[in-house]
Amino acid sequence: MTACRPQLGALFGTGRSGTTWLGAIVDSSPTVAYRFEPFSRLRNHPRIQHARTAAESSSLPTADARDIVYRALRPAHPRIVKDPFFAKSCSRSLGRRPAWYAARLLPALNPIVERVYTPAKTTPIVFKEVAYYALMHHMLRLEVPTVFLIRDPRAVVASLLVGQKQNLMPSGRLGVLDDLARKHDPELSREFDGTLQSRSSAFMNAMLWRLDVEEALRVHPHPQLRLIYYESLCTSPTQVATETFEHLGLELTDETLRFIAQSTGSDDSANREQTDPYFSVFRDPKKSMSKWRSTLTESNLHDIEAALASSTVYASLRTDAGWDARD
Repeated sequence: MTACRPQLGALFGTGRSGTTWLGAIVDSSPTVAYRFEPFSRLRNHPRIQHARTAAESSSLPTADARDIVYRALRPAHPRIVKDPFFAKSCSRSLGRRPAWYAARLLPALNPIVERVYTPAKTTPIVFKEVAYYALMHHMLRLEVPTVFLIRDPRAVVASLLVGQKQNLMPSGRLGVLDDLARKHDPELSREFDGTLQSRSSAFMNAMLWRLDVEEALRVHPHPQLRLIYYESLCTSPTQVATETFEHLGLELTDETLRFIAQSTGSDDSANREQTDPYFSVFRDPKKSMSKWRSTLTESNLHDIEAALASSTVYASLRTDAGWDARD
């Protein structure tokens, strides 16, 4: 990134791949403005719609489109600023938590919150989205440094099954899986002969992981795209954070190092905020990384492997990530 234009970065991944945790690590830097799922949470906001149109435009100069996206994300809209709240040197921090909760209850306060807490111009901005792979490809075309976080599909499926059972995660896409596969790859659809939606939940969720990851990585390798494995984030969080910050053109600060220690449980003095454990950014990395082993049945594992057996992308990733070596 050059110093002559606003600094913009992006984090993407599939659901339950650790993007919320990695996003919080980035957010912990006092010099960065972090935006949580702005294109999905504010998809009907005129400012975000304008940014999406600019990103998709093939006629708009790259720098102009990138700056439109940056300007759309700079305002601190309460719906895209998320717990935990970190002290910021790039914007006002005092009173941000009560202001956020008040605006969530009274949306009429949104413009006031934006005016008070929007960071200074040229502040580095990083946003995070789950899925939205077409948008990810547009960001890469606009030369926006992008990180894609990938997790062992067995762990993803295990987490999704728990979330869907507790009504914490949507399952609507499972009902149109045959259509999604047909659009993604007609040959894949023919392989399963229109039977995807009659398979087990483990099989269908694994197939969704496959469709998502294959779509996301159809542009890989790309100079602006960095793949990060969730398992590496768990085992070496400081090293992976350093690589992530470097790719995004950011400086790793002491505040971020402290948060990594807090979020991984190695700092017993950390005053952790009470959050829903399913979506929490605080975890025991070893337990988090291997929990699927005690929740998936042999039948689940068989169905997951059946869904992924013919995927060359999965075969390449499992070797690169060393997922087999962890078994």
